[in-house]
Amino acid sequence: MPRKSPLGTLVALGGGDDDAMLAMLTDMLPAPTAPVEIVTTASSNPGRSSRGYQDSLHDLGCRSVHHLRIDERHAADTEENLRRLERAAMVFFTGGDQERITEFWQKTRALAVLADRYRHDAAFIVAGTSAGAAVLPDCMIVEGHGARSLTKGGLRTAPGLGLLGKCTWISILPSEGALGGWRTRWCSILRVWA
Repeated sequence: MPRKSPLGTLVALGGGDDDAMLAMLTDMLPAPTAPVEIVTTASSNPGRSSRGYQDSLHDLGCRSVHHLRIDERHAADTEENLRRLERAAMVFFTGGDQERITEFWQKTRALAVLADRYRHDAAFIVAGTSAGAAVLPDCMIVEGHGARSLTKGGLRTAPGLGLLGKCTWISILPSEGALGGWRTRWCSILRVWA
């Protein structure tokens, strides 16, 4: 039996300079005071990453932006974290290493709350950039290098958070000088199967 379509909104950003997309996300919030949680689990520098997104969102008019830290030092399933996930209007996953997100989020009550809100709350937004976007589907790509990524055995995949059904983001970052001198940040192909 196919899954019922979720009521919430999921937004996957490419990474890098996300200002235009952050403005779009801000416009999607019901009010400037709607709570936004910045999740930096993937980041190697969570404080700096959170401050950057908090500053950008504040500049765009968001008045209730918080750092939800879940990692090796901050457990996912604290009562405080679960309360914050229950009341958030948007949860935003930053970039970094997507395997860190699955390491600290899979099989947690925090993920169950996030998934339930996404599936049943039409006003709820889950967003991610770079690794935070790659982790959203059932399956994520975690390793691949250059042209070898496009050949059999050139990619390594792992389970994602499972918010986006049976699909995988395939993201390619061409090297400098590729495509006749054009530098593109992300070419995303969404592969979906029944």
